[in-house]
Amino acid sequence: MKKIGIVLLKILLGLIETILILVIVINILLILSDKVLEKPYPSIMDYTYLTINKNNEFLGLKKDDLLILDIRKTFTNKDIVYYRDEDKYKLGKVEEIIVENVLVKNGEIEENTTKGLVEGTLILTINKVGKLVNILFQPMSLLVSIIILTIVSIIQNFISKKTKQGKEEKPDFKKMKRYN
Repeated sequence: MKKIGIVLLKILLGLIETILILVIVINILLILSDKVLEKPYPSIMDYTYLTINKNNEFLGLKKDDLLILDIRKTFTNKDIVYYRDEDKYKLGKVEEIIVENVLVKNGEIEENTTKGLVEGTLILTINKVGKLVNILFQPMSLLVSIIILTIVSIIQNFISKKTKQGKEEKPDFKKMKRYN
């Protein structure tokens, strides 16, 4: 029974360690995207994410939704796009595309923009995950993740040494053959 508990603990610590490493890597990529590439939004491999702060009935988005956007600017009519309007970024539904001009609608508001100002197309909406993402992917979470990862690694090392203690057999040199 004690061995099963140790095995389960090792598996749990391994999962925690994997999740923490993933959070650390994504945080570092987001910091690099922000500071080095100086983009106004975080991006990883032609994708970015947004979290919704308030409900938008016209676009069918709810507070705390996580939106995954493709920033390669491939969009068609009725797609939800993320576009730049002067110094602001907005979401809207494409109503019409005429050569380089795009008519975008959000509720009662219709705006004309160009294809070059469309920063991304919505490809996936994940309900109620935005709040968690906002908590996990920020600089303070990076520091906390590194500290917890260090503690988990120390515990794993301690458990590994504890389970191996006394089980190592020392070689009997008297029984070994000599090779000359």
